[in-house]
Amino acid sequence: MKKRKLQRRKIIASAGMLVFLLSWLSGCRSEQGAAPTEMTDVQTVESIAEPTIEPVGDGATNKQLLEAAESYRDLYERAVSENTLGSLSVTEDIVNWLGELGYATVDTENQNQVNMTNPELVEQFCSLVENHQDGECTLISVMQNGGLIYYQLQAKTGEVSVSRDVLQWNQGRPEITDEDDYKAYHWQYSDGYLFFDKELPAGYDGAVGFTAVRVQPLDEKCRELNRQYILPVSYQSNGMFLTDWSEEDFSHFDFDDMFDRLYPYVYGTVTPYEQGVDGMQYLVPAEEYEKVIMTYFRIDQDTLRRYTAYTEQGYEFRTRGFEDSVSSPVLPFPEVVSYTNHEDGTITMTVNAVWPQMHLSRAISHEVTVRPMEDGTYQYVSNHMIILEDSVEPEWYSEKIRN
Repeated sequence: MKKRKLQRRKIIASAGMLVFLLSWLSGCRSEQGAAPTEMTDVQTVESIAEPTIEPVGDGATNKQLLEAAESYRDLYERAVSENTLGSLSVTEDIVNWLGELGYATVDTENQNQVNMTNPELVEQFCSLVENHQDGECTLISVMQNGGLIYYQLQAKTGEVSVSRDVLQWNQGRPEITDEDDYKAYHWQYSDGYLFFDKELPAGYDGAVGFTAVRVQPLDEKCRELNRQYILPVSYQSNGMFLTDWSEEDFSHFDFDDMFDRLYPYVYGTVTPYEQGVDGMQYLVPAEEYEKVIMTYFRIDQDTLRRYTAYTEQGYEFRTRGFEDSVSSPVLPFPEVVSYTNHEDGTITMTVNAVWPQMHLSRAISHEVTVRPMEDGTYQYVSNHMIILEDSVEPEWYSEKIRN
């Protein structure tokens, strides 16, 4: 595969390494919390407490933003009372509500699980920027906690100024908690995606300064397939979607990564095999290990044992540590863009890796085939990398350190 090398950015500044390490240790298992036995929705609803926050300025910096929040108060309060705040359906309801009011609205920036409302407003603005014409555009991003990120974009002679206001709900009141104004350091609209960045100083270890939003709509069936089959595995600390493999050839497949990733979906609970800074070594009972793998892959016991560190006492399993794990928000996310149903019942999906940090709507592309089963479960059949002239090396991925 011919790939263009990206100029390396320091993903995590040295000044922020300790903070990142602490957050990684506290969050590396939370991503794989108690899960249903079937992978049907990447959005796990948890109780989202209202934060204790201090509003900026006098708390009424942007009247229009506050009025927009008040307009969906009923949706927000119902979600809080029903403990559904953070679910995809509630987020989509708020997005669509604000769309009815005439706003170009999406879900959480850099996640893109909901089609943008009124995308023509953003497309028209991007056209003005491209033609070095003046203009304005408002874009709203709905966060999982019910808050908003409100972008006011201004174009002048090809440059874009960004005013970014953040609204949070504080004890039942919408309040503007953060304001920022900057010139877009990088602005790019291509392949249906809008990318823009804030220039950050060397050593910066705060919130990410890059934004990616899908402007053009995506087929809802593609989104459904993505949520059910692809997002639960994604690109987090595994290479399942980065190499060619199939049921006929597992020689380049890392089953340990899949055991760690799929355990919660088989047993309905957090994996007991915790990560440590240097990774942790465990001896997993054969029945436990094989149940996870054989639930999601058609493989016989002898073949599985041949491609893993199996002993008569069980499977030698090592979790990833700090040096061979990379956490969000620097990771790309998968997006199913097309699919084919086959006569044998399998489904092949074309998946693009969207990498917001690098302004790439298709960092890599691959085809994933799955086999839905009659009992409602399914099996992964194969992954095939698509050769692209402009694909990149998956620099977010690290091979697992072996003892």
